[in-house]
Amino acid sequence: VEDASHNFISQFLRNKNSIKGDIEVFSMRKSLPIVDGGALRINHDSYDKAKNSTPQCVSITSDLKYLILRFLEKIVTALGINIYGQSINNIKTKLRSKNSNDTYDFNVKPCQASWQLKKYLGNEEYLQDVQQIIVNNFNQLSQALQNFGFRLLVESVEQNVVPQACVVYDDKGGLVDYLRSKGIGAWRWPDEEMPEEVAQNSDQYPNAVFFDEKLVLIPIHQSLGDKQINYIIQVLSRWQL
Repeated sequence: VEDASHNFISQFLRNKNSIKGDIEVFSMRKSLPIVDGGALRINHDSYDKAKNSTPQCVSITSDLKYLILRFLEKIVTALGINIYGQSINNIKTKLRSKNSNDTYDFNVKPCQASWQLKKYLGNEEYLQDVQQIIVNNFNQLSQALQNFGFRLLVESVEQNVVPQACVVYDDKGGLVDYLRSKGIGAWRWPDEEMPEEVAQNSDQYPNAVFFDEKLVLIPIHQSLGDKQINYIIQVLSRWQL
């Protein structure tokens, strides 16, 4: 079983004959602007795929709500409001905690992808364009940051590999807050989602705690054009290492 949750586009566009494992686990919503996207790809001819009679994973209402929220986000950003600022972030944190659910239903049945996800999966040309944009963004950012003296977790990617972010070491501390104060959606992982078992026993999980504290993920997703990437580079050029 291969975990491809953060690597959907790389896996989806590769030669299908190269698949060696029995099962791949995907989370397309980490790569595409959609609500749903958790999926298994089972590498077995006899597997009985979900029929058209299976229910939708996400209702049309949920799809529309998601699109409206994304549209409102663009309006707020166009008005010059920093959606990554501390005040907005506090509101998001409160909403997430209010809607959080600590119980999980492991008796999940297959369901159909939303109409948005079906559109994306059926458009290989779009996915290839996304792949190229993300890789170009990564290459621009990676080269600039190396020139500035940043330490990168990964300095270059192999052909057909689509990274999720440009990851740098924050040896000084405070880089995430600095970037977010400038309107750049940098983040740590898992940050607030760090399992309590790990967070409370750092001596038993030194690597997990170290990387959670020291690594900063800088966005390179497909909605960022040259203008936005150049802005990120300018902001990072003013950071004192």
